[in-house]
Amino acid sequence: MICERLPFALRRICWLPAAQQILSKRVRNWQNAHYRMARNGEIPANYRGAGRRCFIFDNPGKYRQATEIHRLTATTSGYVSQMDTFGIGMTSVSLGAGRLRAEDNIDPVAGILMNVSIGDAVSKGDLLLTIHTNLPGQVEPALERLQNAISISEKPVKAPPLILKEIV
Repeated sequence: MICERLPFALRRICWLPAAQQILSKRVRNWQNAHYRMARNGEIPANYRGAGRRCFIFDNPGKYRQATEIHRLTATTSGYVSQMDTFGIGMTSVSLGAGRLRAEDNIDPVAGILMNVSIGDAVSKGDLLLTIHTNLPGQVEPALERLQNAISISEKPVKAPPLILKEIV
């Protein structure tokens, strides 16, 4: 089932608002709303392709892959203490996943798959992230920028809250 394959943080960010929409339809509680979403496939239309199955999540191997896929691993052990999220985002743009100007093209298979979050314990050699691009000349500069964008400290770091505030 799709929900078990997605990272917990992604499930929480996506499913909480969806559950709130179902709750507004007089479902008794959040757990029941989550059950209806997970077991019965009852997900509000705007969360899964206007009521259709979201096949990109169900069958990722069915879709085109990037020609360049590279992994970045931890050079030291410790705890992920900081991330330059703006720098990571701009690096993603340089890989083809975004644009600086309206006329720039976006490559739908380009991007960065993050494997760690602030507060995570890592050992030397652990996977930090994977980059996907069809621009071979961007790989080395991207890996260098991304290595500098993630800080690892010796002391444990408390993870920041996933959701700062809910606006209802």
